[in-house]
Amino acid sequence: MKNLQIKHEKKGVLRTILGVVLAAGMALSMMACGGGKESAKTLSEVQMMTPVEKTTYLVGETFDTTGLTLVGVYSDGSRSKVTDFSVDKTGPLTKEDTAVTITAGDFTFTQEIKVITPAEQVVMIPNNGVDTLEMFADGHIAVVGGAGTGSLEPDETYWSWDGETLRIWLTVYTEPSGPKEDHKTEMELHKNEVGDITFEYDVRGRWHMNYLLPASAMEGVLTPEARYPITE
Repeated sequence: MKNLQIKHEKKGVLRTILGVVLAAGMALSMMACGGGKESAKTLSEVQMMTPVEKTTYLVGETFDTTGLTLVGVYSDGSRSKVTDFSVDKTGPLTKEDTAVTITAGDFTFTQEIKVITPAEQVVMIPNNGVDTLEMFADGHIAVVGGAGTGSLEPDETYWSWDGETLRIWLTVYTEPSGPKEDHKTEMELHKNEVGDITFEYDVRGRWHMNYLLPASAMEGVLTPEARYPITE
């Protein structure tokens, strides 16, 4: 009887050990399955949360993705920022470029853009309450509205910025129908205590105009790094 009891005790110990081993194996299997589900999550959707900041470009500039935020939505409901994306326009932009395709995985977005020449980009506008002088990036100036409408042609006006000094030339006519030759005159610019620039301009012997270029309009445009006129 004693030997039989010992054998029974040994069998009980073996059963206990086997149970522990089986339980451990099942736990590891469940952990492995859980890990598999985590690693198997897939990208269900990509959403554009914010578009690019810059949509108008000069000919020759390259597409800027600053401001673009893409967020991925995954099969398990989680979300995270997507930084792995590409654009189909990476070189200098041309007038023919009207849109850029942004691709993230199997998802694409179309960003419309406008590409212009320096002659089309107005960077500053001095005004006198009646008309305005549109100062273009290529250095020419056009009169818009008011008494000065049509009095100045693009090749009769000019302005420049070399990183330090702003200069403006306008054609001054001493007679209503006087000659156009040799009348391009540099304006005398005055800066007040807050940084606004003013200047006086007489045209065709009829109108005396006082133009204002606010400091706020020049901020970010006339920086030490900037150069006007811009050439392509």
